[in-house]
Amino acid sequence: MNRLKARVEKIEAADTLHIVTFLWEGVTIRMVSLNLDAGIVPGKEVMLGVNFSSVAIAKDLGGSVSYTNQVAARIAETEEGELVTVVRMQIGATELAALITTGALRRMQLKVGDSVTAIIKANDLFLEEVLS
Repeated sequence: MNRLKARVEKIEAADTLHIVTFLWEGVTIRMVSLNLDAGIVPGKEVMLGVNFSSVAIAKDLGGSVSYTNQVAARIAETEEGELVTVVRMQIGATELAALITTGALRRMQLKVGDSVTAIIKANDLFLEEVLS
């Protein structure tokens, strides 16, 4: 699982639905949450989680995509298996891993050093812990 240390920037609410905006590694990311804990307020430092399988990778991304969280990254390492590959990307000081099919790795011709876009759906992020 990926762990992302971030700071709460803004919270939008409608009934029990919340969209929380965070600052992580100098970029804005968003999370959709139901029944957000009252202790989560702007300025709080938190640890977010996202599963490896919930991170997509785009190369030469063009056009519009509905996924809110699109972050520039550089491929640091690949662990290629017969069916699936773990791609480790560097975003600032944080490593973010994605689990993709080995077929996708080959089709996209991904290699160490490539500039890519890490894509995370807002409802795939979750709050792991409040740090401050």
